[in-house]
Amino acid sequence: MTTNKKLKQVDVQNPTFSTEPSPCGYSIYEADKVDGKWKCIFCSLIMKEPIQLTECGHRCCKGCFQSRAALAPDEIMTCPVGDCDIKFHKNQVKIYFYVY
Repeated sequence: MTTNKKLKQVDVQNPTFSTEPSPCGYSIYEADKVDGKWKCIFCSLIMKEPIQLTECGHRCCKGCFQSRAALAPDEIMTCPVGDCDIKFHKNQVKIYFYVY
């Protein structure tokens, strides 16, 4: 018994999936009018499960931090905020959760 199935070739050099982490925050109407302290430093959306990095004090979504930490080369992360540029090891970050 023979089957005539064709295998789909996958271009390993040019994958079709994105390695960029998906935004975790909330997208809301007129988000541009919301105070920046409620926006994630990574996705710029309203923070979902907000956390604060102790090294620099900036805030982000827990999911945004974790997805970027998983992709961090040499396990070193850099804060993306303007002039901050603080570098820290992803496993040595103390995270504070906000309670509303």
